[in-house]
Amino acid sequence: MITILGDQLRAVSGILLTNRFHLFFLPVILTAFWNQSMHLSLDWQYYIMITASVVASYVFNQITDRDEDAVNYDAKGHFFASQRVAVSICIGASVLGIGLALRAGWGFFVYSFTINILINLYSMPMPWSTRPGLSRIKQYRYIKNVFAALCWSVPLLVTPHVYVGSLPQWPQLLAMIVVTFGFDYLSELLWDVRDTEGDLKAQVKTIANTHSTQVVHWIARAIIAITSVTYLMALVSNVLAEPQGWLFLAAWTPYSWLFVDRYLKSDSQLTLSHRFVILQAVIALGALVVQLVVG
Repeated sequence: MITILGDQLRAVSGILLTNRFHLFFLPVILTAFWNQSMHLSLDWQYYIMITASVVASYVFNQITDRDEDAVNYDAKGHFFASQRVAVSICIGASVLGIGLALRAGWGFFVYSFTINILINLYSMPMPWSTRPGLSRIKQYRYIKNVFAALCWSVPLLVTPHVYVGSLPQWPQLLAMIVVTFGFDYLSELLWDVRDTEGDLKAQVKTIANTHSTQVVHWIARAIIAITSVTYLMALVSNVLAEPQGWLFLAAWTPYSWLFVDRYLKSDSQLTLSHRFVILQAVIALGALVVQLVVG
């Protein structure tokens, strides 16, 4: 009985990881986390809107990354492997996001539409002539992760201010962007290590498949250090909310530092890569709950 339940749990876990469902809810967690510092009046429709936007972008990315994903992921249980399913979900999420953006006014809709187009340029073929193998931003190895991390960090933290029509506190905004950029760049870098085989097949050069593991290790450590020091300076300067900031930093920094060592030596990078994202979200949620309780 226990064996059967264990097999079922592994099967469900495999489906969740293959389809990357957990990534759809990260913007909600991060926005709620950072809003303890921003103190913006964000309604529940806002959180649904950003979730819909992320669903549309991620599913679109899976549509454009079919060659890589065919190698990097098990086709079993991959819902988005079906072109019809993927396109239908992408369109549905886009319509929902557009409807909620229009509710906030035409100015916000134009802003939101522009941001989503820029984000999806990561996977879209460029509208101008390029050299073979360099038709998408994600094929420029030193730019791809920077672009992806900027797409995660800047809109995530600027959009709430545009939505409510409030000017940000610039030191606070900059600190949050740098820290969130660090979170995502680290994840993108480690995912490239995991996806080496599929990326090479799809002619996507990355830092991970063109440099040694030692170089990747050094970059990961540098990102963790810069992110942690930035967060620490913001906390000391009373720019970001505490105690959630201290709790998050005390858990995230040593966990990430030790995880990189284990990950780069592991033969189970697919599972570990998603576990890393999920545990970061758990750390953020835990710190957020303490912040809400303690104030």
